Amino acid sequence: MFVIKKRALLIALLVIIVLVLNPSILSTAKRVTIEIIAFPVKVIENIKGACITRGRYLKDNKSLRKENNRLKLELNRVLVVRQENDRLRELLAFKKRTPLKTIPAEVIGRVPSTWNNILLINKGEAHRVRRHMAVCTAEGLIGTVIETGPLTSKVMLLTDPNSRLGVMLVSSRQTGVLEGGDDGVLKVIYLGMDSEIKFNERVVTAGVGGPVPAGIPVGTVQKIGRSLVGLYKYAVIKPCQDTNSVEEVLCIE
Repeated sequence: MFVIKKRALLIALLVIIVLVLNPSILSTAKRVTIEIIAFPVKVIENIKGACITRGRYLKDNKSLRKENNRLKLELNRVLVVRQENDRLRELLAFKKRTPLKTIPAEVIGRVPSTWNNILLINKGEAHRVRRHMAVCTAEGLIGTVIETGPLTSKVMLLTDPNSRLGVMLVSSRQTGVLEGGDDGVLKVIYLGMDSEIKFNERVVTAGVGGPVPAGIPVGTVQKIGRSLVGLYKYAVIKPCQDTNSVEEVLCIE
């Protein structure tokens, strides 16, 4: 035991002598000790800084997404307004070039039970709208007024199964009856068996059998066939206006 203590004392004495003779060792040891103690602190500070930076990035990203959504909404609004202006310009141009008196109206709804066949417009008897008036867009005829109220009216589209209208094929000069169908297909029936009907031939109103004026575009011929009993030809017509996208119309007085 005494020998061990003597050795320990001797080692301690040697360490003291070395430190006295070379004080830089003490300085180095002190620096190393400080760095060892400071390392975890630096790590924690770096992690904290990274968390703060990430939080700032997330906040900025959220703000940018919000601004991006706002700009998208504004762009969509501008596009809708531009499309509406284009439609109104086309309608105004049609109104100017036609000699007929017209009443502009907006589509404000559809009848649920006949969604694809009946439109509701925001003009009625107070605006001189009457039953059987032709209703069209800048592209052509879409239907006729079937019911009027003081401020609103119902429009039956050409595709309605109850719709009947006298029309004429422009090139062949054949006249017939345009009728709607349960499947939404337009047909001109009662065409002469010896008539020479052309594909894509234009179809316009004939101006007979009702108050609808002559010469209003209706559509074009897409298919030609014969009736089941072979008494007449018929033509399947592509409407000049997609009624699913109609928003503004003109009622022809």
